[in-house]
Amino acid sequence: MKKFLATLLALAMVFSMAACGAPAAAPTAAPVEEAPAAATYTAGTYTAVAQGFGGPVTVEVTVDANAITDAKFTGMEETPEYGGMAIRNLKDVVLAAQSNDFDTVSSATYTTAAAKLALGVALDEAKGTKTAKVQDGKFTVEVVGHEGLITVTTMFVGGKIQSVSVPANNETIGVGTYAVKYVPGRIVETQSVNCDGVTGASVSSAAIKQGVAQAIVLAGGSVADFNGAVEKTYEVQDVPAEADVVIMGAGTAGIMAAARLVEAGVTNVVIFEKSGIPGGCFATAYGGFNNTNSQTIANWGTGKYAYCGDWETVVGPALLCRYQCT
Repeated sequence: MKKFLATLLALAMVFSMAACGAPAAAPTAAPVEEAPAAATYTAGTYTAVAQGFGGPVTVEVTVDANAITDAKFTGMEETPEYGGMAIRNLKDVVLAAQSNDFDTVSSATYTTAAAKLALGVALDEAKGTKTAKVQDGKFTVEVVGHEGLITVTTMFVGGKIQSVSVPANNETIGVGTYAVKYVPGRIVETQSVNCDGVTGASVSSAAIKQGVAQAIVLAGGSVADFNGAVEKTYEVQDVPAEADVVIMGAGTAGIMAAARLVEAGVTNVVIFEKSGIPGGCFATAYGGFNNTNSQTIANWGTGKYAYCGDWETVVGPALLCRYQCT
């Protein structure tokens, strides 16, 4: 009996020592759930407008929480074979890029720029970062004109366009410089980048409007607020009820015909011109040929006539100062 108890006691001590030496079982960790990623957009459809080459370009972009799911672009006044074609292909481009950071479509520079600008504004609204009103200040941008970069400065005061200026440009004298002269004032007067451009200087006009549109976005505003339709107005000029000769078109041929008629003694001559720029191709057709043996060249360097300028103040008076042509 004593031997049996001693054996049980020994076994108990062995099991007790084994239990003391065994490591404690690690507690089972509860699974950690990852926090859902923050949404990039507020799901919905957003619309924005920017100024294209011929008129407004509108985008309707649809997003879910993290992606662009659809994009529709319209620009009824864009050139069909250039801007119109670009607009038709932009949906696939945007869905692939998932942003407004995509390549400009060749031959549709202004339309593409407007689409990218409008899409950026719409996506900012979807992100909740859009500012409702332009901030006061002066904003300067560079845009591509017909002959190179055009610098456009826009000043906003009280939520309105206070002034637009073009401190630097390389546009063709007598063509693009007409847009530089007239388009900024029209934008301020109408408070719209959808105002009339200068016929014959469409590219320069569109570039200046693009510059102001970019400034609006930089100022935190929406181009749609400054893209209202502007009623076309026409300047009415008094012309003689009767004339000895009426010439349709103030191009090189029309102006020279009028000059020769006046030299021949026909003084009652009227010239009509449909575009905003008289002279036709005169400004771009190598002035060296057009001015050969002219009074303008004879007066070169004398200070009597300025070297360059627009038709209203310099070129026209210099060439036709002796002629009574309208």
